[in-house]
Amino acid sequence: MKLDKQLYFINLLRLFFIGVISYICFACQNNASYGSPFSMIKDEKLKNILQRAMDKAGGWQQWKALQKVNFDKQYNLYNSFGEIEKTVLEQHHYQFLPDYHIQIKYTENGNQYEIILDEWGVQKKENGILDTTTNATNLVNTILASTFVANLPFNILDSTAQIKYLGIDTLRSNKAVDVVQVIYNANLYEQHTHSDKWWFYFDQQDGTFWGYLVQHDNHFIYIENLSFQPIDGFQWIKERASYRSDSLRNLLYLRADYNYENYKHLFKFFTQ
Repeated sequence: MKLDKQLYFINLLRLFFIGVISYICFACQNNASYGSPFSMIKDEKLKNILQRAMDKAGGWQQWKALQKVNFDKQYNLYNSFGEIEKTVLEQHHYQFLPDYHIQIKYTENGNQYEIILDEWGVQKKENGILDTTTNATNLVNTILASTFVANLPFNILDSTAQIKYLGIDTLRSNKAVDVVQVIYNANLYEQHTHSDKWWFYFDQQDGTFWGYLVQHDNHFIYIENLSFQPIDGFQWIKERASYRSDSLRNLLYLRADYNYENYKHLFKFFTQ
């Protein structure tokens, strides 16, 4: 792939995933010039809900200072009959500062794979050998999906998305939650890879991020965050489950279960 095309996909990733976050992170180094990252939210109720959710997850100030995060992710993918389609173990290495570098390693069917995205381009290796046939768009979409989900709820703050508070709902766990809807429009914004609708569920009392519903194309996916792991002030997800569902969160079948481990000793922060 030519470098200019690679850089296009890198810019797409940066715009969608860290565009707003990076802007605010660096802007926050000069508080006299830039305001609160929540200033884009005009609805005070919504602003309070998002602030509480991000405080519960670790806090915006800690998040903007996060330099690196590594973790292991294992998941089982199921078909509609409850049979395992595949089991995958991944190692994620995200570096945000000073240089942007994403690396995802995983094992599948006895083969070792590695996906890397940095300022020079995106590439995939199989058993240590560069795969020159792989589709760069698919690689970037894989990274987009992984990094977007891993960094919720902080990356909800997107000035190009429609963000709205919908009220209070009750999950099947009987937890009362505040519902925040976010709509991405790929027809209006290049950095939105899909025109998806998301419904995020935050505990009404303390802001815990219990999951989300997403409408993607013609189907719905419902994610439940089942348990958390507090590390270095952050509340990282430890276990979650993904279901195919309808628009009312009625479950059709379990699509995947996920387990995240080994977050410890993997954070570095800039000191002010």
